[in-house]
Amino acid sequence: MSSNDFVSSTKQIPYPQETVYDKLQDLTHLEQLRQRLNTPDFEEKIASQIGADKAQDVKQRLQSMTFTSDSLSVPSPLGEMSLEIVEREAPKLVKFEGKGTPVAVHLWIQLLPSDEGRQSLMRVTLRAELNMFIRKMVESQYVGTDSLWQCGVAESQPSSHLLQVSSCSRDAQAMTYRMNIPAAMPTSPILR
Repeated sequence: MSSNDFVSSTKQIPYPQETVYDKLQDLTHLEQLRQRLNTPDFEEKIASQIGADKAQDVKQRLQSMTFTSDSLSVPSPLGEMSLEIVEREAPKLVKFEGKGTPVAVHLWIQLLPSDEGRQSLMRVTLRAELNMFIRKMVESQYVGTDSLWQCGVAESQPSSHLLQVSSCSRDAQAMTYRMNIPAAMPTSPILR
């Protein structure tokens, strides 16, 4: 198996670094998002961004999740899977590790101050240990395999994908994918 890194582009967030970090380092804040799901304005906003059918799916998945300050868990056909915080470095880093996942998963969120501390910059990295078969399945979900290997995949991305691959590079240890996070994601209602 090889290590595959999926790295987002850096996004500007209209909140100070400490505010964003405080929300991300305590996963019980996700409960606020679940409560907001039942408001018509929020449902409409999400549906306009990802489509009504996907919005319903997101709503159902969020309703089935459980949150603690250090983890979020979701039932799956393979059993309960969770993402647990394994490291915090205030106010610039939160690292997560997947538990009960079919493949090894690590995620980290990096934050930097911007605009004299009034805003922040965020970058998300996901590392997964994928064998060739699973990697091909993941690639086919987000990009055409031919264009992925050519590393010119930005144009081939449907706008509905949550994370879009915009460039990639190969090295001896890992394949790295650069992802674009839609501008609406970092300013989600969780931060408000």
